Amino acid sequence: MSEEHAEHAHPSYFKTYIILLILMFSSLLGSEIGAAVEIQAITILAAFGIAVVKAYLVAARFMHLNIEKRYVVYMLTTCLAFMGLFYAAISPDIQRDHGTNWKKPAWIEREAAWENGTWKDAQGHGHHKGEAHEAASGDAEHH
Repeated sequence: MSEEHAEHAHPSYFKTYIILLILMFSSLLGSEIGAAVEIQAITILAAFGIAVVKAYLVAARFMHLNIEKRYVVYMLTTCLAFMGLFYAAISPDIQRDHGTNWKKPAWIEREAAWENGTWKDAQGHGHHKGEAHEAASGDAEHH
């Protein structure tokens, strides 16, 4: 019985907590140092590198993935791979700050019409700034 208990012994949660706190302060300090010396690689390494280590500690010690069956780890790895693939596929579009996808002419026109009081909804009713809240609360009369 003691061999079986030793095989599934829980790690020290307090020790893991202290390690996570040290890593958190290390990532904060690394980010500050990277910003102070203006080297972005230090900031990214401190933020993401230490975050990966912290995620591993949480998964291994709190979620007990290190003692789970192998297929659970394979499923988790597959999900993480698909998440990385998804991020790699959409990040060029999301991180771009120029181009026509970022300009919303219809929205800009509606905002301008709202500001000068000429905005009309889908039914053709005109609205002014204060009327939308009154109509939503039911206090305004309909004409």
